[in-house]
Amino acid sequence: MKSVPYARLVVATWLVAAPAAVTAADALFYFVGKGEEFTQTDLNPPAPKSKNADRFHALVGPATASSLTNAMIQPPPGGMSNTLTQGPSGDWEYQASYSSLAGLDAAFPDGNYQGVIDGVHDGRQTVTLALNGNVYPSAAPHVSNFAATQALQPAYPFTLEWDSFDGGTTNDFILVTIRNGSNETVYQSPGPGQPGSLDGTATSTAFSGIPPGSLPGTIYLAAVAFGKTSARDTASYPGVQGLAVYYLETGLTLTTAANLPQARDVDSYAVSKMQGFVQTDTGPPAPDPAALFRFFAIVTPVSSSSVNNLRVKAPSGATDALTYDSSVGQFRYQPVFSSQGALDAAFGPGLYTLTLTGVHDGTRSVTLTLPVGSYPAAPRVSNFDPRQPVNSASSLGLAWDPFAGSTPADDVLLNLRDSGGNVYFAKKLHHEATNFTFSANTLRAGTNQVLLSFRTFITSDANAYPLAVGSVVYLSQTVLNVVAGLAPRLVALPPAATGRFQLQLFGQANQRYVIEASDDLKAGLWLPLTTNSSPSGQFTFADDQSTSFPARYYRARVSD
Repeated sequence: MKSVPYARLVVATWLVAAPAAVTAADALFYFVGKGEEFTQTDLNPPAPKSKNADRFHALVGPATASSLTNAMIQPPPGGMSNTLTQGPSGDWEYQASYSSLAGLDAAFPDGNYQGVIDGVHDGRQTVTLALNGNVYPSAAPHVSNFAATQALQPAYPFTLEWDSFDGGTTNDFILVTIRNGSNETVYQSPGPGQPGSLDGTATSTAFSGIPPGSLPGTIYLAAVAFGKTSARDTASYPGVQGLAVYYLETGLTLTTAANLPQARDVDSYAVSKMQGFVQTDTGPPAPDPAALFRFFAIVTPVSSSSVNNLRVKAPSGATDALTYDSSVGQFRYQPVFSSQGALDAAFGPGLYTLTLTGVHDGTRSVTLTLPVGSYPAAPRVSNFDPRQPVNSASSLGLAWDPFAGSTPADDVLLNLRDSGGNVYFAKKLHHEATNFTFSANTLRAGTNQVLLSFRTFITSDANAYPLAVGSVVYLSQTVLNVVAGLAPRLVALPPAATGRFQLQLFGQANQRYVIEASDDLKAGLWLPLTTNSSPSGQFTFADDQSTSFPARYYRARVSD
């Protein structure tokens, strides 16, 4: 028998029948702009910075921290290219400041700005933005609730408010950024064109970006920028919006309160009604026989031990206990009904009372009024692919139809639940979001349930229970199963004493795999050699025919 050189044998590992992930662009947005910076120190109008207030700014927002490798900007006419660098916020930026507008205009005149953006997946993208006209906003942003910004409570929601952008339209944009003393970004409103971004008509933004544990008197730096759009480009870089803007930016300090409140026991509480659906193909979701209609009473505590004795009283007078669900960190009461009539009979419109005992707050009762409401349409995953399993070591893109009729008060909730029914991933998204990509190694091996919910917030109350928010919600939820497994991996072992080529497969426990061979990749013919599984997910295979071929190729796949 002829001996086969070890180095000439090629091993390939494939996983077939995995649905294609939705590939997003490597960048979220890009812009070039010229602007002037101001400072606000009290309720009076902001004043221009005393030094180098005029600024050129080029910015690219990456899809992920590592999705871009390079970015450059070249001013007209054929000026020197400037390299953008990735800053503490993750954005790629180039800035240059000047002591006068004349100096800024001399270095960065009106005209077409040429940009280069290098992405890991998209390659090199060349873009052009026209910055012309010197049409700046008429006034710098003025924060109207300045006093409140000097007494922030760490980790608690806060709404930053400003006077309206005079002449601002939905074609313009507003950007809010908050940084700590180390210049690290703790909050930034979404960039231009992104879900939740602030257009020129916005007058406030809510955030919880001041980290818990900040000491009294800790200072943060905030900036509010009004951008007047000179040009907008959505074609040069598919899926990514570019803007050329003239902007005015106001900087101010945010300070944590001198007297921080005592520890709290509850983050939020809610009552809600839900319709449940199941999706098994690309068609509309079907009613979920296991959870068609459901009532929820929910309390989200600061910790599992911060509250006890939780009960909900319905308008009918019936009182039920809430129990703790460690997978979601909430106390819940959630009975299921087979029809809307049965749900409404047990939990009709009216006043609901939640009672609890907190470690610090003592016994409290709060009320929420549940009206007759309408459910959102059933969420439908638009890129549903029934082929299974997917590779848990790869990213997985999910896309869905828009949340019809939603408002900025509403949201999209995306959860993952494992085969044991435990929620191990939860993400709240903007109501306009229509896709999300689970990063590699997010899905667990086995059957995962994706829970996609559209939530309509009927009311929200931030006053009845200090520092906690109460809500009344109607939601629709669609469930779909995703089976995930590890991609099989083949490792070449030293040839046996007889010269036979040996392979070791590493895969998922008890999963059946096929090892196939081909003599010529061009022919596209793969011959199954063995089908096997093992409790450990590993087994060894020796090819008895390998010594008969000058070269042979191998691959592994999940058994049909």
